[in-house]
Amino acid sequence: MQPEGVISKFIEHRGERIHHIAFEIADILEEVKPLENEGFSFINSKPHQGADNKLVF
Repeated sequence: MQPEGVISKFIEHRGERIHHIAFEIADILEEVKPLENEGFSFINSKPHQGADNKLVF
C-alpha cells in the first residue's frame, strides 16, 4: 500500500472498513433506491463515468 495513495488516505480519515464494492447491474438508478432505504450512503448523489465507462456512485 502506498502511504500517499487513495486507500491509505481513506484508512487514515475513516479507519479500516470497506472502501468499495462493485456489482454489475442492469439499471443503476433503480438498484440504488433500495440500498439508500436500507441506510447505505454513497460518495456521489448521482452516477458518473468510472473505469471502462461504467456508471458508478
